[in-house]
Amino acid sequence: MQNFAGPTQPARDALIRDHADAARRIALRMARRCPDWIAREDIVSAGMLGLIEAAERYDDTRQEPFLAFAEHRIRGAVLDELRIGMVRWNLYDQPKIIDAAAEHAWAKDLRSLAVGDVDDNIDMDHHAIGDVGKHITKAFPKLESLFLHSGSQSWRNKGESFGTSGLELPKLEKLVVETCAMTAKRVKGFFGGLPNAKFVELWFGDPERGPLARLGDLMPIFDGRAFPKLEHLGLCNTKLSTEIVRFLPSTKIAKQLVGLDLSRGTFYDEDAKELIAEAKAFTKLQTLDVSRSWLTKSAIASLKKAFPKVKITADRQEDPTNADEEYGGRYVSVGE
Repeated sequence: MQNFAGPTQPARDALIRDHADAARRIALRMARRCPDWIAREDIVSAGMLGLIEAAERYDDTRQEPFLAFAEHRIRGAVLDELRIGMVRWNLYDQPKIIDAAAEHAWAKDLRSLAVGDVDDNIDMDHHAIGDVGKHITKAFPKLESLFLHSGSQSWRNKGESFGTSGLELPKLEKLVVETCAMTAKRVKGFFGGLPNAKFVELWFGDPERGPLARLGDLMPIFDGRAFPKLEHLGLCNTKLSTEIVRFLPSTKIAKQLVGLDLSRGTFYDEDAKELIAEAKAFTKLQTLDVSRSWLTKSAIASLKKAFPKVKITADRQEDPTNADEEYGGRYVSVGE
């Protein structure tokens, strides 16, 4: 059997050029059924990506008109992703927006969701997405990718500013949680309801600003109960780096990890030595991210020597001489 190679580059370009207007019309028709807070230009852009993908996959030997083939992919691309940013400086809008989205037919088939999609120049602690776990579960049962970006608005004295409990998404494969306030309760909210998660990245924060999850709270991750199919683990923006590298090599998941991300935290030369000493524990490792840490050039070189087949990212290091113990020593990238 001959493998299908797809159209040639000129043929793909012609399909995209000749059907761009049609793709735009399809996307705009779908936009009329979407809530007003979803930008029309984002819907059109998603439709164009669907058109490009259709052009790359089209097989003219099947005698199916291209537009009929492409329309399914254009519609799918529009429904694949929803991004919710910041409406106002409170923690009540996002759950309400999620509930409003749930009333639309497309919500049940949504594949990718980002909540807290805000500019990097906004202090994380000032932006909180509210108690969203159960709302997401009810609204988008077929999610495959979930991105959450939230602080805790630590000055508030009542209400859950960032809640994850009740999150049950059996099809989810990718979870990214950027936060400076990963408490034990919040991290526990991700356990038990995501059995197919393969890519998990969790940020923590600075414990000096409030109690955060400790190493013991992560045991369901390390023993494989939380995410039995885990392949990529990110434990980022944390002061637990030393404890993690001492414990992780002996855990059940070490041998199944393809990717490990310890970036943005307090990982430094002594931690690198610990990881190097246990390099053989990570038999499948392909990528290691220790960027935005506290490594010297010699430590980075040693890591690359110990993991010769692993792609190591180690850019944007903090100057170790800036780790003044009088002011708490090494610090995480995002503390507030």
